[in-house]
Amino acid sequence: MKKILFSFLALSLLFGVTGGVGATDTDNVYGYAWSDSIGWISFNNTNHTGAVTYGVKIEENGNLTGYAWSSNIGWINFDATETGKTSANVNLETKALSGWARACSVFSSGCSGVLSANTGGWDGWINLGAEGTSPGVWIDDDGNFQGYAWGGGTVIGWISFSGPTLNGNSYGVTTDFPFISKPVINNVIISLSEGEACSQSRIPHRISWTNSADSVDAAAYDYEYEIKFIGDGGLELTGLKGSNESITWNYTELNPVCSNKCCDNYQSSIKFGKTYTVSVRGRNVDKSTGRKGPWSEPKTSSFTTKNHCYPYVGGIKNEPSTIEVNEVISFEPINAGVYSGSIRYNWQFSDANPANSSLEKPTTTFINAGSKNVKLTVDDGTYSCFVTKSVNAQHPLPDWQETTPFGKVRMFFGSVVSGLFNKIAGF
Repeated sequence: MKKILFSFLALSLLFGVTGGVGATDTDNVYGYAWSDSIGWISFNNTNHTGAVTYGVKIEENGNLTGYAWSSNIGWINFDATETGKTSANVNLETKALSGWARACSVFSSGCSGVLSANTGGWDGWINLGAEGTSPGVWIDDDGNFQGYAWGGGTVIGWISFSGPTLNGNSYGVTTDFPFISKPVINNVIISLSEGEACSQSRIPHRISWTNSADSVDAAAYDYEYEIKFIGDGGLELTGLKGSNESITWNYTELNPVCSNKCCDNYQSSIKFGKTYTVSVRGRNVDKSTGRKGPWSEPKTSSFTTKNHCYPYVGGIKNEPSTIEVNEVISFEPINAGVYSGSIRYNWQFSDANPANSSLEKPTTTFINAGSKNVKLTVDDGTYSCFVTKSVNAQHPLPDWQETTPFGKVRMFFGSVVSGLFNKIAGF
């Protein structure tokens, strides 16, 4: 049966060339695969001398197109389709091949249409890794194809895409398709900005990480990051952030319900007093084509949200506004309050008496002149926030009375006359 098939297939080779099924000259797959049944399969005309231009190409979306050539069975189409069969494709993330190629010689003419009656039932399909075929074909990080495709037991059998020297010749299939590298995400850290929490924002825990590609491929790639919050009864909240400069994430950007004050909840999904796991992964995006590479392995870190919003205080007011040494000065907070618990005050005055106070509106006296610091801390029993103010204490001005020069002369002569009169009178 195999000899009959080879005789038929050999007659079909002439049609394969004259039928014009050769591929283009922009192909990016090279080298030879090997079948013990049909021998070498060439993936590009640059492998040898010849007048026909052909080859197999990996497209930007991972689809394989074009034709390979066997001197025994003719053209093999890598863009063949049929109901129930998917065309050849390489997963751009895993670099594993899937789908089917097909020998054109099983058709009565061309590379599609009616099957020839002389194939002995062979349909020409070559399985590259579809439907869980083992071992399948994949591409390693150096662009070398690995593994085996299955061409059916009638004609082709196993096709090896990589192997040792055979009959004095080395073989293997390679590609220079520009697969996009996978970044490595590390050092996922969750931190809390106390300053923003005290200024009535939304307690913005910030998630930062490092990306191995930032210092290596910044000229070629932009970056896209996926941040996922997991926890609290099955919550899975996902957001994307694209950046090639800053890799800091404020999760309030995921769903900014309120932005100017602390909400009773962090937002519609993230709650107070709950533990969450943050997962971060990234991928490179080619700047010239926009093609996205594979996602990195996700890295995780956990954190627990605060029990409630922080207390707040907007500022400090003093009366009188001009401060003198040894003068009693009154102080009071501006826009102070708590979201939970009872508000407590702690005033600190530098170089003053008293130097501390727990009153809401205290008074104090500064002892010496100069710049003085005033600090107010508000506390709700769990969290505290503070505000400071610098004031200047000055010495009081001396008392004085304004008089005219004539008045001073008159006072002088008056005292002289009065002295003479007293002397004459014997006083």
